[in-house]
Amino acid sequence: MSVENPTRLQLLLLVVGLQALLLQMRSGMRPSRVVLLESRDRIGGRVHTDYSFGFPVDLGASWLHGVCEENPLAPIIGRLGLPLYRTSGDDSVLFDHDLESYALYDTNGSQVPQEFVEKIGKVFEAILEETGKLREEMKEDISIAKAIAIVLERNPHLRQEGIAHDVLQWYLCRMEGWFATDADAISLQCWDQEVLLPGGHGLMVRGYRPVINTLAKGLDIRLGHRVVEIVRHWNRVE
Repeated sequence: MSVENPTRLQLLLLVVGLQALLLQMRSGMRPSRVVLLESRDRIGGRVHTDYSFGFPVDLGASWLHGVCEENPLAPIIGRLGLPLYRTSGDDSVLFDHDLESYALYDTNGSQVPQEFVEKIGKVFEAILEETGKLREEMKEDISIAKAIAIVLERNPHLRQEGIAHDVLQWYLCRMEGWFATDADAISLQCWDQEVLLPGGHGLMVRGYRPVINTLAKGLDIRLGHRVVEIVRHWNRVE
């Protein structure tokens, strides 16, 4: 694909995911000056709502984390009138990511006291703090799993045994869940703890497809355009 007439085209986006659509919206540019290329036969990227069962099932993003004005998606979802299934707070209808929503049980079926879970959580926070120090020491990147192993070797008092070890592993699993990969695939140099927005969490009952469709309305989106190389010339881009 050759894009000429740079006075008309101001923005070329190479993937039509949620972030690209939000970027276009925030840029304030007229749709006629934006072209979006998508290699797949659909838009949305990791946001993909499936309707094959007769109702929406999100295979990617499912929640709105931070139902507040600071979240750029919240006003859009509000204007569309899309319902949210609240999954945080005392009236929560589903267990979610908040620690207070969890109830852990050991292999004998006995509930692990919440105070104990929170205590081990402090240990996990201390371990992550030590991995931050390790990140500053090392020139080469390693996985967060290897970094934790090094931290525990240097700080034996942070090691846990028995049920405490199991709860510590649960915290590690929560971290893996946030990053959607195993700890041995998470970069020590690049990872960071998320900062949650206020307002709690809400499950998108009708899926994210309506949001994607709204953001994409009126845009020049070209499906099946896989970009393998970008060549820049003084007066055009190929």
